[in-house]
Amino acid sequence: MGRTIAIIAEQRDGKLRQSSVEALQAANMMATKEDRLIFVIIGHGLAVASRKLAAYNVAEVLLVDHPDLAEYNPELYMHAAESVFQQIDPDIIIMGHTAVGRDLAPRIAARLQAGMVSDITGIELKGEQVRFIRPIYAGKAFEHKMITAVPWVITVRANNILPARAVEADAKRREISFDPPQSIRTMVK
Repeated sequence: MGRTIAIIAEQRDGKLRQSSVEALQAANMMATKEDRLIFVIIGHGLAVASRKLAAYNVAEVLLVDHPDLAEYNPELYMHAAESVFQQIDPDIIIMGHTAVGRDLAPRIAARLQAGMVSDITGIELKGEQVRFIRPIYAGKAFEHKMITAVPWVITVRANNILPARAVEADAKRREISFDPPQSIRTMVK
């Protein structure tokens, strides 16, 4: 059986962000035929965005749609992501290296005790091994990294991996229930 690769898609005001399909292409670059690719989208008012995601070559689109998720909140998005991950148990999680990705990805990696490579600009395959390329020293040099144990959390730098193309598929869409936790924040007057 292959790996489960979760691609966390982003949307703003109901519109799908380009980083989502770039992350899907990164997943396609490292996936084998046995691997299962799943789009995950979190937010509110996701009907149109989830329909667009279903047109790509993925096994399933999972959406967590709740009014409290209309704006990015790290605690709520992490809780929503956890509710999805409990159901699909992903081996690899990929998302764009956006403001949300830079904040959410390390939280996911810490919670799952996963290896993480951020801001990748390329992927090399060496047999069964996947090497990630990322810039260091303000882009003056490039680092090649490998993660040897699952799960992995990867963020993809914008405009460095060509976006995946829609294939007019109709992947199954499934809504994951979300019950917002009580906030751990307290207001002091």
